[in-house]
Amino acid sequence: MNRSAPKKILQTYGTVLALAVIVLAFSLIRPDKFCTLTNFINITRQISLLVMISLGTTLVMSVNEFDLSVGSMASLGGVMAALLAVKGLPMAVCFLLPAAVSFCIGLLNGWIVARFRVLSFITTLGMSTVLSGIIYRLSGGATIFEGIPKSFSFLGTAKLGRIPLLSILMVVFVALFFFVVISSFGIPSSWVAFFYAIPANAIVLLCLRSAWHKYSWNKALISVIVWGSLASIYVSLRVFLDANVWKVFLLGIPGQVAISLWFRMFQSKEERSEETDGE
Repeated sequence: MNRSAPKKILQTYGTVLALAVIVLAFSLIRPDKFCTLTNFINITRQISLLVMISLGTTLVMSVNEFDLSVGSMASLGGVMAALLAVKGLPMAVCFLLPAAVSFCIGLLNGWIVARFRVLSFITTLGMSTVLSGIIYRLSGGATIFEGIPKSFSFLGTAKLGRIPLLSILMVVFVALFFFVVISSFGIPSSWVAFFYAIPANAIVLLCLRSAWHKYSWNKALISVIVWGSLASIYVSLRVFLDANVWKVFLLGIPGQVAISLWFRMFQSKEERSEETDGE
């Protein structure tokens, strides 16, 4: 194996590996708290807005550009929507008008970068400063909460069963983003994404079954997460970088041993009985 392969793995998939390690560690340490449906729902609700905002930034970075104004733009949209709601305008206007203004700001950023060849880093940094001043002027430096109608909080509080609407919107936007990226950029070997779905689905199933107090599959699911993640890394490097790093599977051996020992030492009698009886 090429000596630079481990470095390429860390550079390309370091974030994914870190996420897998964090999920695995907390799943083993506190399975009764971390691997629960309630915790999973809370996490998706808390990250939903950040994920939807970061999709636009990811698209900009995919063409080797930067956008440092997304934070200020999101804040401006929130302030505008709140002020419009306080004035009694329809909710559709409160949500669509800030979106239209944000679109125009992004269009202006792109026009400056393309027309005058100004670095996107400089352009969006300056726009962020301008937007911060506008936000301060509109809000007076204070939080806007008085006079906001209850209907304004619909998107943030609405649920479909136990699943928050924000979490559902996040999934929809992420799926739409990947569809647009794959279809627009003509990404080859997009079938590799199905390998990524293996550990992702195992994580979801692990959380749901733990929430329902069904523990008989936990050991198998955590094993699938480990080996599925390693398989995803191997296939990605093989397809995109033409690197045969089969030795990455050796990392799964101590991981599997650790999983087996953990469940052998700390699994409760009730969970062992359930595992033996097959529920």
